[in-house]
Amino acid sequence: MKTKLATCFLVGGVLAVVLTAALLAQQAWTAAEDHQNMMNQLGIRKLRPGPSGNESAPNHANYDEATANPFPDLPEVLTLKNGKRVTSAPMWWNQRRQEIVEDFDREVLGRVPKNVPKVTWTVSQTVQGMVGSRAVIGKQLVGHVDNSSFPDINVDIQMTLVTPADAKSAVPD
Repeated sequence: MKTKLATCFLVGGVLAVVLTAALLAQQAWTAAEDHQNMMNQLGIRKLRPGPSGNESAPNHANYDEATANPFPDLPEVLTLKNGKRVTSAPMWWNQRRQEIVEDFDREVLGRVPKNVPKVTWTVSQTVQGMVGSRAVIGKQLVGHVDNSSFPDINVDIQMTLVTPADAKSAVPD
């Protein structure tokens, strides 16, 4: 029994020394060693090269403005997707604008998932001050994210909102 216990202590001691040495070695890494370690952890074997300084290389840096525009064929702003021309303000507002907003949401901003947790905002502090010559009201907000789907984590979003003190309606007006 004593031999097994001594062996456990010896193995545990050796493991502690190895882990301590590994941590100390990790702390003494150069930037290049740290970078290589992260590459190894992520399974990245080779980085894609940046632009070449040689103009005859296929990946040379492009400073020619005539060839720099990757999107030369932008859609007509006043033509609906079905090809019909926009002829009135209501047609623009109710049809074409909606098409553009949809494209922007899908291609640029991205979709908000349907199961996004609710955020409850509270004002934790309000202060009055000046920005330049303008009187402002600053509010420190805290957004608490509903964590009922994963109670082990707590997410609070800190935000400062500054608005003109003399605003008569919603800002921006």
